Amino acid sequence: MGKTVEERVKINCKNGLHVRVAAMVVQKADNLQKEHKVTFYIRREGMHNVPLTSILLVTALKIRQNEEIYLVTVGEGAKEAAKEMKALLESDFSMSPVELGQVDTLLQDNAITAENIYSNIETGLVVADSRYTVIIYNRQAEKIFGIPPKEVLGKKVTEVFPQSKLPEVIDTGKPVLGYAKTIGEVNIVINTTPIVENHQVIGAISSVLDVSKLMQVAYTFANRQAMEGISVVKSLSEIQELMDKISRLSAKTEYLEEELNRRQKLNPAFNRMVGVSSKLYDAMKMAAKTAENNFNVLIRGESGTGKELVAEAIHYSSERKDKPFIRVNCAAIPENLLESEMFGHVRGAYTGAIKTKVGKFELADKGTIFLDEIGELDKAMQAKMLRVIQKKEFQRVGDERTIRVDARIIAATNRNLEDLVEKGEFREDLYYRLNVIPIWLPTLRERREDIPLLCDHFLGKIAEELKRPAKKITPEGMAALVNYSWPGNIRELENVMERVNILAEGQMIQKIDLPGYISEPLSGKALREPKEEEEIMPWEYYEREIIKKALKKYKSFNRAAKALGLTHKTVAAKARKYHLEE
Repeated sequence: MGKTVEERVKINCKNGLHVRVAAMVVQKADNLQKEHKVTFYIRREGMHNVPLTSILLVTALKIRQNEEIYLVTVGEGAKEAAKEMKALLESDFSMSPVELGQVDTLLQDNAITAENIYSNIETGLVVADSRYTVIIYNRQAEKIFGIPPKEVLGKKVTEVFPQSKLPEVIDTGKPVLGYAKTIGEVNIVINTTPIVENHQVIGAISSVLDVSKLMQVAYTFANRQAMEGISVVKSLSEIQELMDKISRLSAKTEYLEEELNRRQKLNPAFNRMVGVSSKLYDAMKMAAKTAENNFNVLIRGESGTGKELVAEAIHYSSERKDKPFIRVNCAAIPENLLESEMFGHVRGAYTGAIKTKVGKFELADKGTIFLDEIGELDKAMQAKMLRVIQKKEFQRVGDERTIRVDARIIAATNRNLEDLVEKGEFREDLYYRLNVIPIWLPTLRERREDIPLLCDHFLGKIAEELKRPAKKITPEGMAALVNYSWPGNIRELENVMERVNILAEGQMIQKIDLPGYISEPLSGKALREPKEEEEIMPWEYYEREIIKKALKKYKSFNRAAKALGLTHKTVAAKARKYHLEE
């Protein structure tokens, strides 16, 4: 794959990366990629990488003057190529008349514009801005409504379409879906959704579907089957449902094709990781690479990001796949029992040791041992762990005999080990022994594009277990799920899906079916004293926030419990209840 160079770049061009500048950048990127055998990507903060070879993709980012972006260069000649491309991106993009002519030719020959797209799709489109003025009215809409563009564009939507839902959606910010209407002999279904930018509604779009032919088929079928009492509304509803299914299947097909192409080089063991985000894929690619060797691995990431799944995937795609995979949660075992759990003990080693016990490391011989929450080990246990890693040997508690072991170590933590090392709470030599190959897993907040896929995955799994059709989530409900912060990450999302699958009536999960802290999040500080006119939230809301804050600050059940004046057991139980546990 070659080297990877990532740099921050400040855009100095007065108008940002507008279409003409984007064309210059793309042309330069194409030349440099061929010359240096590299691939260029750019991204804004918090977004995934975008190839620097598409004018449409670059302009879609809407990068402004003085904005800082990331330039990512991959390939053997990455260093030199990155230097040249960075210089161009940070320039003022002044051009000679000859250069302007070349760029304009490039635009004419290669640019795919929004107009090209919406003029050629088979769905009617009517778009209005925040002032209800119609700004887009495509050919299919003209065909459906029979009104020429000159009588629509630039006018208030209410002047041309008095019954339009566009003003309502602009005012409320809420979509209106499945609105059925008949125009002469034409039957249509209209879906109207808001256009949101920087948390403000800047307009709305109505997609108009001509279902007349489908209606004829439905009526013919109904007559042949002697179906009584069928209504236009019911037919339209059924047709809309069918079209929604087709849309979902189409989207799912695109996703599966993309996933297939991206994961061809990955071991099937990694297929349990659902998502298309670039950050997840980069992590999985690194994990797949580690499966080819026996080096120690340290998986980093917040609680619930899937660290154990990745550890399993590494093991089951390695040469050790036919040997044991042993899991140990270092935080869940009391300190006085941890050594015995890890290394075993002989009979009579301590009060209650009535028989010899084999430890986790011994069980993992020739296989893999997964040490979850490695940052919770005390200093004494860290020293013993270091000996196992360095010398591949240990002693059972109460035994003088040395046992040799060949176990690959995969550790995981949600804590900042570097800070712990600096504070003297974690051995530096152990840190370097474990951190041979680091893998960072993204939070769900960093891969929001994967949330709809994960929801479908979990609902599908539940449906398979219950042997029932899988439930779906309304657009409004999905918007709430995507916008939620997910402190418990994927584990929390899975638990929420299990809950709403039970509580939701019918096959559609509404926004109201979601937990209150997701559907109606509070603004401002969660734990401030509410004003008289404000709604008082249920006790569980405040309890969840307190537990979450304590765990975030102290990074362990033990320390959080001491700070709150509770027991370790109570804090662990509350964390499980609110999906905050590791």
